[in-house]
Amino acid sequence: MASIFKGLEMMMLPISNEAQIFEDKFMLTDNIDIQDGAVELEKFRSSECPFKINFNMVLFCVEGDLKVRVNFHDYRLQACSVLFVLPGSIGECLEYTENCRLFVIAFSGNMDITAINSPMAMMMKQYVSSNAVVKISQKEADECLMLYRMMSDKMQLPDFIFKNEVLNGYMQVLYAIGYQWLSDNKKHMDLQKRESRQQRLCDNFLELVRDNHLKQREISFYADKLCVTPKYLSGIVYQVSRRYASEWIKDYVILEAKALLRSNCYTVQQISDMLNFASPSFFGKYFKAAVGCSPRKYAMGGDLT
Repeated sequence: MASIFKGLEMMMLPISNEAQIFEDKFMLTDNIDIQDGAVELEKFRSSECPFKINFNMVLFCVEGDLKVRVNFHDYRLQACSVLFVLPGSIGECLEYTENCRLFVIAFSGNMDITAINSPMAMMMKQYVSSNAVVKISQKEADECLMLYRMMSDKMQLPDFIFKNEVLNGYMQVLYAIGYQWLSDNKKHMDLQKRESRQQRLCDNFLELVRDNHLKQREISFYADKLCVTPKYLSGIVYQVSRRYASEWIKDYVILEAKALLRSNCYTVQQISDMLNFASPSFFGKYFKAAVGCSPRKYAMGGDLT
């Protein structure tokens, strides 16, 4: 299902006023050479609600320290760290250091990059959904910054008519490099924990919840999809994550509701319908039980928990 409220669009990225943009579907932006590079990041960190990210994003940390939350997972990025964010993710910028320097490659689903539809891309999508940050070497980081600057240089040429082809080519290279990082990282993690069937079941469950929580809140739906009983699923999810399946579903729904309420774009009635509740009254009771205040009070700046 497509995003049902205005979340974080690509053109809202606040890192640099000198971002390079191609046809409103591909963007390069950074704060590497900006003296007060951390100022723009404050817009995200001070936000009182999470963002629904509606585009692909690869964020490279060059210097400093950045802490983010993506789909309930907290990540800390330092020099030579790379964050992968998929469309539909819910993210927050939690904190950063004053010397935090980043460069970002962002692109919409309309950007025709061949590598996105490769078999490797499909294999790695699930991995990235729960392991969004990869640590790379300084040499690899320098290589990516070089490719970033080469793309930026081409995008700044007003008479260069093959920008789409050049960007596609550079992105093919970056995707191949990224797949190698993810493959190496996955092998390393598999050797450390020898991923069990229970871990895979929990990962598959969380991916299903992320994709279906707007319509489905019953554990039985997810259990049917995974060919297990609701009791077994809830027990396994608790063993792996120390939280029950119902808690994960509820938190995704509440997080979506909070973002919608704080967007100030919809009424409680509309949000109730969007989240597939039987009535606004039932939605209100569900929300208040989880948050401690009514949806209307939260929308007006009430409880921020």
